[in-house]
Amino acid sequence: MLDTGNFVLARHDFVNLWESFGEPTDTLLPTQIFSRGSKLVAGYSRMNRSTGRFRFTLQADGNLVLYTLTFPLDLDNSSYCLETFTLQQKHGSILKMLSSESPTTQEFYHIAVLEYEGVFRHYVYPKRSSSNFSGWPPKWSSLSTSLPQNIYMRLTEDSGSGACRFNSYCSLGNDQRPNCKCPPGYNFLDPNDVMKGCKQNFVSQNCEEASQETELFSLEQKENIDWPHSDSEHFEMVTEGWCRKACLSDCFCAVAIFRYGRCWKKKIPGIF
Repeated sequence: MLDTGNFVLARHDFVNLWESFGEPTDTLLPTQIFSRGSKLVAGYSRMNRSTGRFRFTLQADGNLVLYTLTFPLDLDNSSYCLETFTLQQKHGSILKMLSSESPTTQEFYHIAVLEYEGVFRHYVYPKRSSSNFSGWPPKWSSLSTSLPQNIYMRLTEDSGSGACRFNSYCSLGNDQRPNCKCPPGYNFLDPNDVMKGCKQNFVSQNCEEASQETELFSLEQKENIDWPHSDSEHFEMVTEGWCRKACLSDCFCAVAIFRYGRCWKKKIPGIF
């Protein structure tokens, strides 16, 4: 193991047979070369480090792109962030910095990680206690720059399940990570893994007797939530009451969105 963090297998004559820097997983370290064609793959969850749903790639055209994956297949689905990070040309000139005011590598340890929720973050850790490090706790601290800044606003693809999987919705927590929640009438598929999404905990409306069962169901109002890729029908110039009634009388309608005289019926699964 070298001081750089590179784990190397070498012959007795110091010829490297294999090195961990040549096969990155989800993390980059200082001096590690991320060449064209290189990829980082996010872990599945905070505790499960198996292959997840996001990939960070330096393409042959020189673009650095974040992709969703067609999980569980190892195939790119669609891009959700295209940026130029801390990138050097072959002769060493810097094109653009990810963190323009990051601490030096002489005083701090540095890592860059593609997190399980699809965000690329830069972390630092002070190497020693000193008056120069006032305000820096003895732990890994994320710098303000992350890509993308708001993950759930970037995941707007037509297929896939969004940041928090099917039938759930999310908001950004204080740590800027998605906080996944279930809507009323739904529970997490796995309480120990909220990234798996939610399932309904009630018997669905009977489509053969929809009109008779209307009184057995109700809609609970929630503010500022939408599943933009789950539309089944769209109406304009209607009232909120009309929108509610239209959804309750439709056995395929799970959610109704009303906004400025417009009504959207939503089907399940809900895709945030």
